[in-house]
Amino acid sequence: KLPEITPCPFCGGEAELKVVIPKYYGLTGAFVRCEKCCAKGPLAGVSECIRRADGSLFTPITGSSIERGKIKAVRSWNERREAQT
Repeated sequence: KLPEITPCPFCGGEAELKVVIPKYYGLTGAFVRCEKCCAKGPLAGVSECIRRADGSLFTPITGSSIERGKIKAVRSWNERREAQT
């Protein structure tokens, strides 16, 4: 279950979870950003690389991996909040 997002540690503003899914190429991840001062938490990757039998790497994006990334992003944001207080 997704933890509650705490207010911004810098301005006390409301923070919102964002998910980045590039259309063609790039890092897929989730992060929390303050809507008032635009402070941003770390990008939490939503997938892990899998090595295929031929040695190449594959990065699957699934609904469950996106949910895990969201949880990691919120936890990282909330931990920063706790460290600031």
